[in-house]
Amino acid sequence: QWYQRRVRGYHSQQKKSVPGRRSLISTHKMKRLVSCLLLLILVSSAKCDLKILNLPDHGQSGPDPCARTCSGVSRYDDITCKWTGWGNKVYKDVDISACNFITIPVITVTVNGLACPAVTLWGSSGSIYPDKDSFMVVTENDATVDSLKSRKCDLFWTANGFIC
Repeated sequence: QWYQRRVRGYHSQQKKSVPGRRSLISTHKMKRLVSCLLLLILVSSAKCDLKILNLPDHGQSGPDPCARTCSGVSRYDDITCKWTGWGNKVYKDVDISACNFITIPVITVTVNGLACPAVTLWGSSGSIYPDKDSFMVVTENDATVDSLKSRKCDLFWTANGFIC
């Protein structure tokens, strides 16, 4: 009984809230938070800077606002973009058409895993340069598909090009 009287007394001493006031304050705070986040996004995107000095095919550079960085990872166990045997070497075709480049981008690749072999960047049709929608990598030394899969060799890539 003593405990119940203490609890009732405590609750009766609490200030009565004004109906709707708490939700109004929360709504106001939420609007300020959203405004601050939008401002942060705008400021951070305005400070991004990408300048592409030359392109692989000596093509015409676009205006700076049209420069785009697009990147991805082609995992060792990808079904659509898989390691494929080619004589004593292994290659992988990578589709970058979702980047929407209108020029051949500058592409950088690296292979990450357990003692993965080095790769060389090629064009998809065996040409020297990749095209705007795809590229291919080929192991520099002899390798097998099974060895790249067992070593979990993922291909990380970054492409910088123009979209307008």
